[in-house]
Amino acid sequence: MFKFFAWLIGLPVIIICVFFAISNQAPVMLDLWPTEYDLEVPLYWAVEGALLAGFIIGVFLTSMTGGGARREARQYRRDLNTCRRELQSAVARAERAEAKTKG
Repeated sequence: MFKFFAWLIGLPVIIICVFFAISNQAPVMLDLWPTEYDLEVPLYWAVEGALLAGFIIGVFLTSMTGGGARREARQYRRDLNTCRRELQSAVARAERAEAKTKG
C-alpha cells in the first residue's frame, strides 16, 4: 500500500520537475560567496539543486531527531515481548499446578 501512495505522489512530482527543467533552461549566475567564484548554470539546476539539498538536509535532521523515539520504541517492544513470554510461562505453571491439585 505504501508503494502505491509513493508512486501516486512521486510520479506527478517527477513529471513536474521534468517540465520545469524543459521550460527553464536560461542560464543564471550563481555567486559562490564568500569565495570570489561565479558559476553559470541553467536555472533548473539551481532550483532543483536547492530543492534536493533541502530534501537531503531534511531527511538527515529528521533521522537524527527521531533516533531517540525509535530507540525507545525498540526498548518498549523488547519489554513487551519479555512480558508476553513471562505471562505464557506463568499461565503454563498455573495450569500445571492446577492439574496437580485436581489429579
